[in-house]
Amino acid sequence: MVDRSALASLEASIIGERMGLMRAGRKAGVELERLELKFARAGEATTADLDLYQRTSNSLRRLLESVGLQRRMKDVTPTLAEVLARHATEKADSDG
Repeated sequence: MVDRSALASLEASIIGERMGLMRAGRKAGVELERLELKFARAGEATTADLDLYQRTSNSLRRLLESVGLQRRMKDVTPTLAEVLARHATEKADSDG
């Protein structure tokens, strides 16, 4: 027989751990944005800052993977209609 209270406790624990990982991910994301702002304002980045940025972004990726989020490539291949439309526009522009 399944102990429902034990299962509920386990589920609550897992949810709590995932929430903690998501909080850590949000913090890492904020720190990455702060570094990006620092880079933009300075017009450059130090080697130490780039190292910190890279390590933080890798940590964020691992945190997101831990909670089940995965990168998915976006299909940016133009459709045939888009290719033909672009070709027609370019031809019209070159014909003057």
